[in-house]
Amino acid sequence: MNNQFELHFEKAMTCIAGYDYGIEIFTTQIKDKISYTEPIIIIFPDRIIKVASSFVQGLFKEIIDNIGYEGVDRNVTIISGNEKLTNQIRSRIR
Repeated sequence: MNNQFELHFEKAMTCIAGYDYGIEIFTTQIKDKISYTEPIIIIFPDRIIKVASSFVQGLFKEIIDNIGYEGVDRNVTIISGNEKLTNQIRSRIR
């Protein structure tokens, strides 16, 4: 199973927000394909420059429910257009 998820958003979007939108993206792009027993890679498009904590919390809710915060720290890699954004996304998981 390929546990790498390249997220897709509308082309005009550069900022993403909303708990419910995070859940929607998880449900439509990740949920049916994810394995919680393998490393998980989540890739944000380079054009995304800002991600609100509400979106991150919605996107990661089910992952946290399955593997906990420590599992996310150990087994989830986040890739974005720049390291600062990647660090912000990771810090907003909790």
